[in-house]
Order: sequence, then structure tokens, then C-alpha cells
Amino acid sequence: MGAPFDPRVGRQRRLLVFLRLALGAVALLGVVDLILPAPWKERASTVMVVALIAIPAVRVLWLTTRWVRKGDRRFAAAGVALLAVMASGLLLGR
Repeated sequence: MGAPFDPRVGRQRRLLVFLRLALGAVALLGVVDLILPAPWKERASTVMVVALIAIPAVRVLWLTTRWVRKGDRRFAAAGVALLAVMASGLLLGR
């Protein structure tokens, strides 16, 4: 006998695929950063840092839209607030 059916299994499948691909891309950029000569090395490291900042932002945006669709106002509001903090940090950092 197996485990009972769980309707929640697989509901975050696309998010998980995105995060795994992003992890692979960041790891590849780290290796490229170690191998390439100076001008390309700096570009690879810049892209890697941008990816490391953007990936969590995309995840929060993804989850926030899901919470809005599901009608979970508290989590949606928390997601919007977190995205606002990220956006203000981006604007103030310039």
C-alpha cells in the first residue's frame, strides 16, 4: 500500500523547475567567472549578482500572484509589501 492521495502534490511544479534552472544558471555563471579572462569575467559576475537578486524577487512575485488568485489577502498583502521594499531598495540604491 502506498501513501494516500494528496491533492497538493505537484502544485508548485513550475516554480520548482524555475528555481532549479535558476540554480543551474547561477552555478554556470560562477564557473564561467572563474574561467574567463578579465573583461568577460566582470560581465559574468555582474550577471550572476543580478540573477541572485532577481530570482527571489521573481519567486515572491510568483507566490503573490498565486495568493491573489486564491483570495488569501494576508499573504498577498505581505508579498506586495515585500515587493515594495525591494523596489524602494532598487530605487534608493541608484
